[in-house]
Amino acid sequence: MKLINDFLQRTTAFQKLLQKINSGNVLLSGMTPSFQGQLLSALKGVHENPILVITRNEHDGRKLYESLVDVSDAEISPFLLDEFMTANVLSASSELRFERLQTLKSLKENQNQVVITNIGALRRYLTPKDVLESAEITLQVASIYEPTDLAKKAIQLGYKRVSTVEAVGEFSMRGGIFDIFPKEAEHPVRIEFFDDEVETIRSFDIQTQRSIEKVGQVEITLLYELYYEDALLPEFEAGVRLRLKKQQSGLSGESKDLLQPLQTKTSETSKRTQASI
Repeated sequence: MKLINDFLQRTTAFQKLLQKINSGNVLLSGMTPSFQGQLLSALKGVHENPILVITRNEHDGRKLYESLVDVSDAEISPFLLDEFMTANVLSASSELRFERLQTLKSLKENQNQVVITNIGALRRYLTPKDVLESAEITLQVASIYEPTDLAKKAIQLGYKRVSTVEAVGEFSMRGGIFDIFPKEAEHPVRIEFFDDEVETIRSFDIQTQRSIEKVGQVEITLLYELYYEDALLPEFEAGVRLRLKKQQSGLSGESKDLLQPLQTKTSETSKRTQASI
């Protein structure tokens, strides 16, 4: 592969492309996914900045990602979204969602990588970076964390409270025992508290509910790309109202009137929420 990269990097066309990339965005078309992967591998070998590749759809992005992983030593991360409406509605357990979350996490540790995305994924609204960084929980033995606060935080992170944990994204709490199945873990973990101190952390088997092994720490991370806390509601409402106003400015007649009740309802809901807080 290095031989091919060296050959491409010496060509006049490659040098012109590199100049264009260094001065701004570039639109490339008419290439096979396999050659796109090889070209990106050659580019990453001489381009020191992060590279964002935008494809038409999830299918094209997946093919490019798979071909690039095979030929490049650079860190490659997919951020892809299936744009079919049914896929968006039924994406509660989607592997694509977990994959996107993993990419967001990896970008916090290393931004200088190649990210493959598609138009649908790029248009999604995301939680601000600083909020994402403060959302995750890391618990260690002997650390202090109020169990009821942990349950509330788990719900905010997208976990569902159940009587018995059986799948990723579920948690249960019985007295001083807190079970949860983080998306990164192979098995769910059982956190035993003594008052508000973490006494033990163990992985356990779903079928038998018996412990497998002791764990030094557990990371509880987001299950969804959107995250909010009660303190963020006013900011969230302001963002919604601003976008509604922009949408209304480009409409007229009945279409504009349809958004007016929604804007009023949003304001009333916000007032009731703040009053309850």
